[in-house]
Amino acid sequence: MAYSQSKLNTYRDCPLKYKFAYVDRIKTPDSIEQFVGSMVHEALQEVVDVRRKFGKTLGYDDACLIFDRKFDENLKDDIVISKEYLTADDYKVRGHDYIEKFYEIEARREPAEVLSVEKKVNFEVGPSPMIGYIDRLEKQGKVYHIIDYKASDYPMKQAKADEDWQLAIYEMAVRDEFPDADDVVLEWFYLGRGVVVQSARTPEQLRDLEGEICSLVTEIENDTDFLPLGKNWCPCEYEDLCQAEKERRRLKASEVEPPMEDVVEDYARLYAEKSELKARIKELESYLDELGERLARTCTGAGAWSVEGPEHVIEVKTKVDYPIPSKGSDVRLELEAAVRDCGFWEQMSEINKSLVLDGLKKGRFGDRTDDVRALFEEKVSHSFKVSPKPKGS
Repeated sequence: MAYSQSKLNTYRDCPLKYKFAYVDRIKTPDSIEQFVGSMVHEALQEVVDVRRKFGKTLGYDDACLIFDRKFDENLKDDIVISKEYLTADDYKVRGHDYIEKFYEIEARREPAEVLSVEKKVNFEVGPSPMIGYIDRLEKQGKVYHIIDYKASDYPMKQAKADEDWQLAIYEMAVRDEFPDADDVVLEWFYLGRGVVVQSARTPEQLRDLEGEICSLVTEIENDTDFLPLGKNWCPCEYEDLCQAEKERRRLKASEVEPPMEDVVEDYARLYAEKSELKARIKELESYLDELGERLARTCTGAGAWSVEGPEHVIEVKTKVDYPIPSKGSDVRLELEAAVRDCGFWEQMSEINKSLVLDGLKKGRFGDRTDDVRALFEEKVSHSFKVSPKPKGS
């Protein structure tokens, strides 16, 4: 089975949603927003392809005519318009807005050679076949640009773009096909705002991503439960099915042996008490910090070690600490260089559990992966979420 970035990201978001979409192959109607995005993509694909093949530049009006034709030809009755105060014509106007922003972006860009539009890529990551479609691939000298159109008003933050899998996965395919590439620039055209978000990957980041993909594919192929772990887009288009599956997997406390009604209610009560205590502790700690600062300032100013009250004496002890500079900062790099230069690096370095586990996840141990994993003793833990019993159940 070939994997795509869409499949992988769906599983990362929620394994149960992955099961509904790719194992059970349950189709859901497109939303009008998804439909408009698809038609904008097709229209822009045609605009750029005409320029690539015939050297002819189509303007905004031409692009809107193409979009309108595709919109009218493909609009179906089952496309969901959730905002009852909007019509399909309103969304057609929105499509024109996206196209206008596209031309604003194009006017700011340096000319480049368009190699392909909607380019299908087939490649392998480890033993796993991958498939994908690049909206637009361009070349400036030996710098390749992978471009993705987003019919959205909300550009990704830079930090998220630097961690995004989609175009980084496509970069692997581009570098395989075009070994002359010196650099590959990843670009997202956000057509709602006319904003371009750019990112790049180092060879080390691509190797790490390859290891993460291999680990994720193994996890998917070994998964038999597909637990609902949705966070980013919950509820999703499978909301009704998800609720039905949760109810199907729900035990009745009165029907198990031994009955567990008391256990369920005791846990819920203690959980609520714990939440209240945590909030109260947070308030107390904030107030203690405030009072402590006043006590410390007073003692330091008077050269005293303690303060005596009507019933208590509070000693004030001062400790000077030197936190290690943040990882990746210039100061941290300078410190690491100094430690290496003095020959202390091996003595000061130690095994970091989170780094080792991250290395296993990303395949950094190569042939020794199984040997290293075997050195860790598995510890199973559980998390719990308390919520009110659904009405009518």
